[in-house]
Amino acid sequence: GRRELNFMQHNTSSQTFKSEMAVGSWEGTPLFQDIHRAVQIIEDKSRHEKS
Repeated sequence: GRRELNFMQHNTSSQTFKSEMAVGSWEGTPLFQDIHRAVQIIEDKSRHEKS
């Protein structure tokens, strides 16, 4: 079945969670090979918006 994750389980905003899930689906594809860098960019942006 499909895995369902709740953004509340990850202590993040729903928008950040959606972004991370979308980018995660690109992992290993020619579109984006460095998933860790993409997640870091999203998390940095999220922290900046909160302050």
